[in-house]
Amino acid sequence: MLDPEENDRLWYGLIARGDDELLSSLLKPTRSEDFFLRLKAEPLLDHPRLFRVARKRLQAGEITSLLDDPHRFDFEDYLDSIDETSKIISDWIPFGYVLNNQPEAVCVRTDGGAVVIVSEVLRNALFFMNLGFPEFFDCDDTPQDVQSSALAIAGRTMMLDEALDFELDPALLHKSGSERTSPFRGQ
Repeated sequence: MLDPEENDRLWYGLIARGDDELLSSLLKPTRSEDFFLRLKAEPLLDHPRLFRVARKRLQAGEITSLLDDPHRFDFEDYLDSIDETSKIISDWIPFGYVLNNQPEAVCVRTDGGAVVIVSEVLRNALFFMNLGFPEFFDCDDTPQDVQSSALAIAGRTMMLDEALDFELDPALLHKSGSERTSPFRGQ
C-alpha cells in the first residue's frame, strides 16, 4: 500500500512524464503557476477520457506536455487588444484553458496567488453556439440542419451530457491543428 506522498508521486509522475521540475511543482506547489498546473493536472487524473484527449494532443505534436494549452492563442489575441496597464496586471496571474468537465470560468485564490481558469467545456459550447447562430457572424450560408445540430450539441456540452472528446472524433483525426476550425478566429 502506498502512503499519500508516494501515491501523489506516482499519479503526478504520469502527468510530468520525466520532467522533474514539473513533478516538483505538482507535488509541492508554492507559486500561483504551480497551483495552476495542479488545477490542470487533477482532471486528467480523475477522468481517463480527458487524459486520452491530452495524450492524443501530445502524440499529434500539438503540445509538448500533457498540461500545455493548444488553444493559448485565444488568450493572446485578447491580450493584444487590451491596454498596457491591464497587460501588466495580467502578467502575474496565470490563466488559460483547463481540460476538465466543469462548465466554468473562474478566478481562484490559491495559497500561491490568484489564477484564472476557463474550462474547455465553455470553449466547445461557444464554438457550437456560434455555429448555431451564424447570422451574428455574417455566415448565413450554414445549413439549417447544421445550425440545429450545433445548438443541440452546445446544450448537451453545457449540461455535460456530451462527451468532451471532440478531438478523438475519427472525422477530425486526419486534420492537423492548424486545419481545425477555431470558434474565436473564424478559420
